[in-house]
Amino acid sequence: MGLEMFEPIRQGDIPGVQTRHRCLLSVGPVEAWDWLTVAGRLEAWLARRATCEPGVGGSLVLEREHESGEVVVETGVIRAWEPGSLLTLDFRCDDPAWESTTRLELTLSTTEEGSELMLFHEGFQRLRISACLTLWESYRRHWPLALARLARAIRDSS
Repeated sequence: MGLEMFEPIRQGDIPGVQTRHRCLLSVGPVEAWDWLTVAGRLEAWLARRATCEPGVGGSLVLEREHESGEVVVETGVIRAWEPGSLLTLDFRCDDPAWESTTRLELTLSTTEEGSELMLFHEGFQRLRISACLTLWESYRRHWPLALARLARAIRDSS
């Protein structure tokens, strides 16, 4: 068993409830939007397989390898779709512990260098009490790594 690195809880995180993450991207919001919604681009940083049916009522399906090595399938029903600006999903993992959806919100804004992506994932408290802290912690660790891969994939594609 290896040593796990301690990662302090960041401002805006509420254990078992929500987590927030921020990422600076070297492209503007319009191009960054494609990295959040186009299957081939999602597969470059977030999932080994991805599908996206655009627009409100559409869906996002991600198949990725969890840090444990097991394959997880995550699904989202799109609740807000504002290209280049806002993507909000009712989000869940295909796992019996996910009795309810969480809310995943991705907001893009323009910066001098390109854009900023704010990721807000909340609603873990609606999950089974025996699972909500574990799942919250898993995503609290997952999102910064995924966003770092996104920034790198965008940089490498230029």
